[in-house]
Amino acid sequence: MGLIARHPRPTELENVSIEEIARRYVARFGERKPDWHAFADAAIAGYRRAQHRFIGNTSGKPDDNFIPARAFTLSVMFVPPGEGNASHTHEVEEVFFVLQGRLIVFFEEEDGRRIEVALGPWDCVSCPPGVIHGYRNDSVEPVYLQVMAGKANPEFMGYADPTLFANRDAHNALLIEHILEGRRTSMAKLRHFAIVVRDLEKSAKFYESVFDLKRVGQETLDFAAAIYLSDGVVNLALLNYFGKRGSGIEDAKNFVGAHHFGFQVDDLTATQQRIEAAGGTFFFDLGNDAEKENFERKFKDPDGIIFDISHKGWLGATG
Repeated sequence: MGLIARHPRPTELENVSIEEIARRYVARFGERKPDWHAFADAAIAGYRRAQHRFIGNTSGKPDDNFIPARAFTLSVMFVPPGEGNASHTHEVEEVFFVLQGRLIVFFEEEDGRRIEVALGPWDCVSCPPGVIHGYRNDSVEPVYLQVMAGKANPEFMGYADPTLFANRDAHNALLIEHILEGRRTSMAKLRHFAIVVRDLEKSAKFYESVFDLKRVGQETLDFAAAIYLSDGVVNLALLNYFGKRGSGIEDAKNFVGAHHFGFQVDDLTATQQRIEAAGGTFFFDLGNDAEKENFERKFKDPDGIIFDISHKGWLGATG
């Protein structure tokens, strides 16, 4: 006796084979390109995050690399430390389900009163329609969370901030123009190379004596110690990492070798957009002022290799 489907297929799938259904309705994480500019607020410091679209497309941007949505959308957000999203509402419920890391979710009244809830892995919150809400990552580790909206094609985020709301529909056009403008900037310059060594002073003296490099700086951060050398063109950083934070290495104390490199660029924002469009991912910022020497905006390339970009460059390096 044959099997019986107890519910009818939707019209568009009536004569579609199960092989085609399996091809069309499967989305793999490795095939998602992180979109760092899916939303109007995502280019603002404090709201930077990347959307990986799985079911449906809530960005409004041209894209067909997702499972067609029928009753809801599903995406995975990558939220770096110190980032989140702006206060907003939706016409439908929005669900946050934390996959990795720890996240602060908040609800707000129009008078500014706010309630915050801390979520960890496998914790979930459902934000009702019309209720102002949002989230932020206050931890030192990135957060991955699943986001669902209760409609196949929901309206764009209703930002509570009047300026963000007034400009939300224009962000795609502005982004495209900025990318095109960025392509007209000059070629990036390789000006920084970083290696992890066991003994900073011993290694520094080796490169100073053998290659006549000049010591141009030294510092101790909360996650690493460093000595900077230069040949007058390229900055060579000798590093000791204290742990995984900042290094991205599980056994950082025992690691020795090449770690990352850096490019000096004319435009940090335009370069970041090109990096992310090509599949690179934001790691973290080292430094608070992008217009100062030694500020680094760190990324990982599609293979996970760490590299930096800087506008003013590094100690001892020529622009």
